[in-house]
Amino acid sequence: MNRKEYFEEVKEIIEQAEIVGITGNRKGAIQVLEDGLKEYPNNLVIKEELLNWRYGIYDPEDECKDNEKIIEILALELKEHEDFKNSAIQILVHLYKELGRQEELKDD
Repeated sequence: MNRKEYFEEVKEIIEQAEIVGITGNRKGAIQVLEDGLKEYPNNLVIKEELLNWRYGIYDPEDECKDNEKIIEILALELKEHEDFKNSAIQILVHLYKELGRQEELKDD
């Protein structure tokens, strides 16, 4: 597979996840991206999109979303995967604000 085909296939995976997710099927979008990672395990675009779908997108059905647990998971991912730093930080800032813990952001 040449470089152009590779990027086209990755783009197709991202677009498919968006189509599934836009219909309200967040879990389906996550599954599309996880399947894409099986095919392209080192692709940072798919990994970043998956990170956003898992932790960054509000799901109205998920009213009991455990923001504290998500913060814990993202902090671990930041330590282990420097590649996700920007996305993880954006999500963390949002969650800290949602929890009224903005002051803690200044410490880290």
